[in-house]
Amino acid sequence: MNTDEKQFKALDLIEAIDWVKLRDQKKALIMVISNSVDYTTKSRLNGILDLLDNLQDFAVDTLDKNETDIFTFED
Repeated sequence: MNTDEKQFKALDLIEAIDWVKLRDQKKALIMVISNSVDYTTKSRLNGILDLLDNLQDFAVDTLDKNETDIFTFED
């Protein structure tokens, strides 16, 4: 598989993400992290949170997804 084919498959994977569901799952993860007392667990979960942040940024900045579908905006 050449580089162009790999990039195309990666974009297919990202396009297949249910962004509204991911947004809600991220919100739940943030609640779990805030209630966690174990430093190692917090650190590991924050790493996953960083990955989700980067995916969301990519969706808005590169894929032109609607910010309100991707991010949670608190009042």
